[in-house]
Amino acid sequence: MYSPNPFGPNGDTVLRFVLPRAGDARLEVFDAMGRRVRAVFTGRMPAGPGTAMWDGRDDNGREVGAGLYFYRLSALGERVTAKGMKL
Repeated sequence: MYSPNPFGPNGDTVLRFVLPRAGDARLEVFDAMGRRVRAVFTGRMPAGPGTAMWDGRDDNGREVGAGLYFYRLSALGERVTAKGMKL
């Protein structure tokens, strides 16, 4: 997974990743305490580059606060984690 772009003025960020082959994937956001904040995407993804948008909100639609967040992509039997700051 690539480092995400900075959060935009609307409080969202684009998460970019590449899958070597098609498969089921899950992209989740966790806070610095390891609590899951949001399931951004769950489903089948094609091989190659992909993107997902996180709007800076939790699973209940509430805007999360500033801080360190971790993005975890689970796909093809592997997990990749990246981090980002929400200011």
